[in-house]
Amino acid sequence: MSDDMSLRQIPPSPMHSPKSGPYRPPKSQIPSLDPSVAADYDVNDEDIPSVEAIPSLSIDLDSSDTAAMRREERLSTSLYYLRRAHRVSAYAFCGFAGIHFANTGIALLLSSSTAPQHFDGTLPFADDNLLAARALYHAVPPLVELLAVATPLAVHVVSGFGLRAVRLEREYRLWVDGCRGGGVTGLVRRWVRAFSWTSVLGYVVVPAVAAHVAVHRIAPVAADVDASSAIVAHLLRLPDAIDGAMGIEKHVVRVVRAVAQVGYPVLVAGAGWHMSYGLLSLLRWPAINPGEGKRRATRTRAVVAAGVTGVWMAALAKLWWLGPVVGNGFRKLEFDKLVLTIVRSLPRPLQRLGLA
Repeated sequence: MSDDMSLRQIPPSPMHSPKSGPYRPPKSQIPSLDPSVAADYDVNDEDIPSVEAIPSLSIDLDSSDTAAMRREERLSTSLYYLRRAHRVSAYAFCGFAGIHFANTGIALLLSSSTAPQHFDGTLPFADDNLLAARALYHAVPPLVELLAVATPLAVHVVSGFGLRAVRLEREYRLWVDGCRGGGVTGLVRRWVRAFSWTSVLGYVVVPAVAAHVAVHRIAPVAADVDASSAIVAHLLRLPDAIDGAMGIEKHVVRVVRAVAQVGYPVLVAGAGWHMSYGLLSLLRWPAINPGEGKRRATRTRAVVAAGVTGVWMAALAKLWWLGPVVGNGFRKLEFDKLVLTIVRSLPRPLQRLGLA
């Protein structure tokens, strides 16, 4: 703005309706703009940005413009905190995930065992590592374990969903507002585009993680048994009838076995890929070279994620091969007691599925 011109010499902005779109200044007001701003635009009215994009133009915004600016500020603030909550919760969960991978993946593959027909439920190296990890967990108050494992997981899931919801809302306000349409189909299409395959895997394994916690953390406490890694082998190839099962419980055992045979592969493959690939993406490793694009970084992350998932799946395949615990030993009695606790804790409609 020139020095010999005051704000009083600038004509007042005309009133405009929100239905007519954002106000665009006429050609006569172009010289009053800052030269560095006006030089970037053509003199045609359609090439001049709206007043929201020209900070040097002093003009009063109406109530609708003010509300839009405040809404955009709230969305930007929400996006900022959700993004950081999502990242920090992933980092906080990495400590437990690393210990769990060492115990249930690497240690299982390195552990010796008997032949499947004589499997007594003992995996010496894996059991020793599991006991060492439990000693670490039990050395701290239960609240610390809850804050270190359950809270980051819950925050990560909720913030990830909220992050995509805010991004879609912000994108709609910035680029689609005024072009409303598409109905339910357009809304579903935008939501589908907001999720990558890695994030989809994360939400797919959420029910499997909940079932995993119920079977390996809640049910053993209720049954007063010690659940080791061998319980997975017992559940994957559970016999049709177990000691102590009566009536409908004998049929529900088949449902538990079918759910285990589907749920464990989904849990291991989905969680292994999501955690490893997602962590590398958050760490931005390897760095994206502007000259090569994302292809090289994506390929490297996929190779690492496939390796981690492959180790976990190989450990699961070993447990599937070992099969159920045989004989009438202490482990067999404990595992059968745990299975009965799981069966009897299911709601009656789910128990009736065993009769189908």
